[in-house]
Amino acid sequence: MTILLFAGAKVSSDRTDTRMSSLLSSYLSQLVAERLASRTAPQREPEASYALGAVMLTDIASFTAVVERSLESREAFENLTRDFDRYFTRLVEIVYLHGGDVLTVAGDAFFSFWPAADEARLSEAVRRAAQAALTIQENLALQSADVRENFATRIGIAAGPLTIAFVGGLEGHWELVAAGSP
Repeated sequence: MTILLFAGAKVSSDRTDTRMSSLLSSYLSQLVAERLASRTAPQREPEASYALGAVMLTDIASFTAVVERSLESREAFENLTRDFDRYFTRLVEIVYLHGGDVLTVAGDAFFSFWPAADEARLSEAVRRAAQAALTIQENLALQSADVRENFATRIGIAAGPLTIAFVGGLEGHWELVAAGSP
């Protein structure tokens, strides 16, 4: 029996895939959570798979300047932290609601993926990614009374073949890397 330690919780490999995916869904992409749930042994070698789909990259405009302004006071920094949490949570919800998966997050940038089973279904993946992008622009641009910072979001969408690789391995640490030239 394999025991995985993640976020302070022990998860046994003999539990159902659904239980594990559910536990990890707040911390990992659906792709990684499903992969962990299906593994019976630790990963030892880099591996790659090929996929077809649409990708979306989001980025907060002037992110560094926003953070620097928040360093003026503890209250400003706490407000920014709260606003970022709401923004990030809502962005992830929107991606999932439109059938996508957040593959990686780097600072304020999110890289999301909508798989397509084949070329004929690629336009559907692009449509879902575009709908998510429009929803992000419409919903996250709205500023409620208790949100102090309005984050202007830049979004790019592309489609085509993608290589999804798990690389690294140093001290058992693996990274998901997605690359392609759609």
